[in-house]
Amino acid sequence: MISRSFHFALLLTAVFIGWALAYGPVSSLQAQSPCEPCAPCAADSGCWTNSVQSGGWVHQFNSPGLAWGDQEGYCERLQRYCDGERWVEYGFAARGFYLNDQRIEFTGNEVTFGAAGVLRAAAGLRRGNGIGLVYTELLLNQRFDQNILTDFALRESFANNFEIETLELSQLTVACQHENWTVEIGRFVSPFGRYYGLSAQNQFMDVPFIRSEAILFRETGAQLRWDPGPLRCAVALTNGGPWKDTNSSKALVARVGLDLPRTSFGGSVKWHDGIGSEIQKEYKSHVGVDFMLRINERLMFSSEVIYDEYGLRRPGIALDDIDWGRSIYNRQLNKGILQPLTGWGYYANLIGNCPRFDWMISIGQFLPSDTLGDPIHDQITTRGLGQIYWHLNDVLDLYASGLIENPVDNAQNGQRRETWMLASGLQIRF
Repeated sequence: MISRSFHFALLLTAVFIGWALAYGPVSSLQAQSPCEPCAPCAADSGCWTNSVQSGGWVHQFNSPGLAWGDQEGYCERLQRYCDGERWVEYGFAARGFYLNDQRIEFTGNEVTFGAAGVLRAAAGLRRGNGIGLVYTELLLNQRFDQNILTDFALRESFANNFEIETLELSQLTVACQHENWTVEIGRFVSPFGRYYGLSAQNQFMDVPFIRSEAILFRETGAQLRWDPGPLRCAVALTNGGPWKDTNSSKALVARVGLDLPRTSFGGSVKWHDGIGSEIQKEYKSHVGVDFMLRINERLMFSSEVIYDEYGLRRPGIALDDIDWGRSIYNRQLNKGILQPLTGWGYYANLIGNCPRFDWMISIGQFLPSDTLGDPIHDQITTRGLGQIYWHLNDVLDLYASGLIENPVDNAQNGQRRETWMLASGLQIRF
């Protein structure tokens, strides 16, 4: 029954996207006099954007810590660019940092200096009331040395976690916008939920638990958005995992919400029967709600709550045999044949923007519903975060980011795990 329902949902999604391509963003492009604002912009309706603004503070959601981005919406572009005009935009950020992550002390790779960068670019063409876009986000990462300590099975199974691509494709999307409609295909920001917080790591390690361990920041697939007035609707058919798929199963991701002058809220769902192939498949499904309130021009509160399904779909794989990326929270256990592990989690962020500082404090938890006798998996994880960016000038920042969790007495290798992380460095933005 579940399989049939899912296939029916995929069919509806395909019909929905096909209808939009046939009658929406493509066929409705009509000539318009150069530089004349379109009707939706003049009426201030149907404006699509992926950022919020409070006073002079523009903040992207679901793209934390990135110095430059696609800050303009559909209406802003129609007012800025003339009919037939092409444009290219780009930005770059670079970081040098010190990282100390005591959560992975058992691997021997917990302390390091490093360098990282983010390159973003977008190109577009306006034709009448329609806009064609391509945008990309490339992450530059410094690799770890290859002589990683793998003297026993536990360390060997975690070795893949340190195989980081020097050039990582975070986003590459071709999009078409027309009035209230947007069609995207490629690798894009996930429509699930809204995260307004900060991050100083390309791998998003310094974010709340449900964001680093459950919800993906990026999805690969096709997405359709409909944004009439304050209503925000999105549905996407995606691979469901972080990269190109290794099986034929696909995920359905959707969100419906409202963006109001001082607040935003919505509900999201992701249904997927597992990433990976055959016996290695992992559940990756959740339902959630998100909320944001701009308290004033300098202060923002945001929160998300999710119900999560995770874990291996079938028994037969020991944790030390996992070599495709292992969770330090033992989320890759199995409850039974085709029985997902379940739990729920939440966080609350308070984000501040001052003339010389940006800062964030956060508290959150993940509460597993199933107990398997595993001391790492079974306990409630409480995570606190603190981040500050000191703007030394218009482009240069000194930043520090810290994370602390409740300790685990009988963690990996039977040792007590001290659960804190500290990252600090310099960032320059162009």
